[in-house]
Amino acid sequence: MRRIVKIYIISVAAAVAFTGCRSAKSVNQSKTENVVSASTLAQRLETYQTDYKEWTDVTLPFKIRINSPRSMSLSGRATMVRGKSIQMSVRVLGLEVAKMLLTRDHIYAMEKVKNRYVEEPMEKLRSDFPVDITNIQDLLLGKMEAVDNGKPVEMEPTVVNADTWKVDFDNLAPFLYSFLLSADNSLIEFDGTYKEKNVDVKIDYADHFATPYGTYPSSASAVVAARKKNFAAQLIWNFSSAKWNTGVDPKWVTPSGFKRISSDQLLNMISPKEP
Repeated sequence: MRRIVKIYIISVAAAVAFTGCRSAKSVNQSKTENVVSASTLAQRLETYQTDYKEWTDVTLPFKIRINSPRSMSLSGRATMVRGKSIQMSVRVLGLEVAKMLLTRDHIYAMEKVKNRYVEEPMEKLRSDFPVDITNIQDLLLGKMEAVDNGKPVEMEPTVVNADTWKVDFDNLAPFLYSFLLSADNSLIEFDGTYKEKNVDVKIDYADHFATPYGTYPSSASAVVAARKKNFAAQLIWNFSSAKWNTGVDPKWVTPSGFKRISSDQLLNMISPKEP
């Protein structure tokens, strides 16, 4: 599961280790007077699911604020091809200084200051957590979805209290996870735990924004405890500047003259040294 943290920070770590403001036009989710109850759960789930439309690709600006193990803040542009790839380009003063590309089969990253790159198989990620590209895209963008071998997993919502409801999943057991939603059917939290490996993950979602393809949270704040280390970061999306279905398809080209390092080496560059 610690590999998931790498996906969040591997590109921004490269830029910092080696070395637009979001529109105010976001959607104010009006709080309804409805009380969450067992009798409303089926309709709530249907309302949530029908809000989303299929998309093929999206490109949008982002900011990342890493609070632990070290503090840093960077911005860039992400490109996702649905179910195929995720690319995050980190820029400083308009110049690309680092890039990460995650595909179905590989994890790539490069930094252009000291000319180093990472290239590892996706199996290294799946050995800790059997996710696919679609799962990761949904977690990053903040959409409640569960797919097992390419097929949607059946959802059974339950009442938490009068203000919230949730859906629990065990299809990736022994990794267990759940999504928490508010009374207005907005996704507000993801929780996951892998007791055998002492892994806990929590993502808080906020500032929801209505797009042509569904209502997504503009803010995702993640806290991960894994292998006696803690990671905390906030990912902020600028959905008002998103470009959907343009036909983009990012490719990886191994940079000439760059030195290859491991993702573990890259993470160690931003992790505080043991006393």
